[in-house]
Amino acid sequence: MLTICLLGEELGAADCGIAIIFDHCWRFGRLIGASGTERQKRRYIPMFRDDPDFWVGTTQTEAERGGTANVLKTSDEPMQTTARRAGDAYVLNGRKIFISNGAMARLFTVQAVTDPTAAYPDGISTFIVTRDMPGLSHGKVYAKIGSRNLINAEVIFEDCRVPAENVLGQKGRATRLREDFLGSTHPEIGAIILGIARAAYEETPRYARRRVASGKPIVEHQAVALVVAEMYARIQAARQLIWRAAWEADRGGPEGARLGWVAKAFASDVALWVTQKAVLTFGGRGIMEDYPVEKLARDALAYHHMHGTNDALRLKTAASLAVSADATGDGALGDIGCATRG
Repeated sequence: MLTICLLGEELGAADCGIAIIFDHCWRFGRLIGASGTERQKRRYIPMFRDDPDFWVGTTQTEAERGGTANVLKTSDEPMQTTARRAGDAYVLNGRKIFISNGAMARLFTVQAVTDPTAAYPDGISTFIVTRDMPGLSHGKVYAKIGSRNLINAEVIFEDCRVPAENVLGQKGRATRLREDFLGSTHPEIGAIILGIARAAYEETPRYARRRVASGKPIVEHQAVALVVAEMYARIQAARQLIWRAAWEADRGGPEGARLGWVAKAFASDVALWVTQKAVLTFGGRGIMEDYPVEKLARDALAYHHMHGTNDALRLKTAASLAVSADATGDGALGDIGCATRG
């Protein structure tokens, strides 16, 4: 995970949309490697490995069941996509929205209800569905404020027949599968978002050294110098949090999930602040497409809403901390709390 975060930041600094395309492929490799059957691995890993155009998508979000419900695992908005057993296959019906790589992915992991009588979060299964299976199509391709090189689209299932052997992981346990594997992707998403902030930070002093006002480069004015220093501090803080979350994920540490959630939320807050300050520092040029920072500001804004809203991730963190406190009687800060008590 730490290596992926290093790669993610570098790609994100160049273009966050392209970085997320890579990220969805990375996560599929880990997911099928960890939870796929031997038959699934033999069939799909070579396709994925050998074809550079074999992009992957993950379908969860629905029109009546947003990303917040997925993050918080609430059942207030039941999943509408269903999978009905029909002999040696399942028949999928439903519509997913905002799906990354939705218009071009060759393969999707799809969540659908297989047991409508089960109490949430059980009764939802994950399927491997390829583009050539009859009944799968994509609908609307969305225009977004940022991350435009990442194509988000509707993915539609109309009596889509999927072999029963394409159930990924345990039947009825899609929520647990998502939490165990896809939920661990937050550090790498945070790293990609950090790349946006880093790109804006690198552009700002470069411009401020060229732009002259009142007889000297504006970087020598204290107002600008203070902004540049604060950019640097916030980026360094976000990077250390992301690396710590990645390290915990790699070692299976107890803080891994929580650190991942707050790393994504904190990194996107930092990216939004840094890019907005970059736009202000560029002055009128900051909102012009001829200059790089207006794009970076749009990209940063998009990731307050994508891959788990920041508020949802903070609520998830708070709930986890409350459970830890109840279990240990040691306060919600865990091992950090021990250090502060001296």
